[in-house]
Amino acid sequence: MSHPLVDRLRAQRQHKLAVGAHTFIVQRPTQLQFASLRSVAASDLTAQAAAVLKYVTGWEGVTEHDIIAGGAPHPVAFDTELLGEWLQDRADLLLPLVNGLVDLVKGQTQQAEADEKNCAGGSTG
Repeated sequence: MSHPLVDRLRAQRQHKLAVGAHTFIVQRPTQLQFASLRSVAASDLTAQAAAVLKYVTGWEGVTEHDIIAGGAPHPVAFDTELLGEWLQDRADLLLPLVNGLVDLVKGQTQQAEADEKNCAGGSTG
């Protein structure tokens, strides 16, 4: 059983990224995880897809019709394997997901730096 703060930390890293008509639920990579994400070559879409899949934990507004031509307009339950297959043909979704994850990490880094600066500036040491 994990420590209660571990669950809270993970919950704080959960975000929703709107990409086109869809919303993807992602876990923002930690700074350590982001270091390995950055090593993925921008031109290697297969590696990017594999890297991004680890952080997508759900979706909203995705129907069978979105995934397969002639599919029904019914919502589809999230599935990691299905996401991987779908994104292989959807660079228009994959690239914004990659960029969205990068932006989340950059935002967190900037916030951490600002918080550190505020703490250092406010100390009377």
